[in-house]
Amino acid sequence: MLPTYTPALDKNVGVNRDNLIRSYFLQGFTNAEIVGFLALHHGIILSVRTVKRILKRLRLRRAKCNNESPLEEIVSAILEELENSCGSFMGYCQLTRHLRQKYNMQVTRDTVMKFLRIIDPEGVECRKRRRLKRRRYITPGPNFLWHVDGWDKLAHFGIFIH
Repeated sequence: MLPTYTPALDKNVGVNRDNLIRSYFLQGFTNAEIVGFLALHHGIILSVRTVKRILKRLRLRRAKCNNESPLEEIVSAILEELENSCGSFMGYCQLTRHLRQKYNMQVTRDTVMKFLRIIDPEGVECRKRRRLKRRRYITPGPNFLWHVDGWDKLAHFGIFIH
């Protein structure tokens, strides 16, 4: 008889573990990042291959997007991100991740790339040349908006200057 502390025999750990993996997956983390979070924050040691097997069992997939969100919703979300936030500074990979997380949309990277080329061709060219426009701040009066700038040159050493 094996002792009850053997992880394979503890039935309650699997349910919690599966929910944690599902949660991290839906937040857009990679399999390696999920393994790291489970080890550091929850004390659950798994391999990347085991996480892949669990994701397959939970029917969670990244590769294909068979039932994509309606195109009108995708276009309106992209327009909203370009107008209201710093979306013009986001590339298509980052914007795709943002649409999946914030709007809970089923969208492929290729779809976002095609729409960005149509909607914001100037931004695509600027990002391609790595020359972005400076932001313009329009405020109703003095002290209405404060901008704090950061200097990340020493971030490699753990020093952050703002």
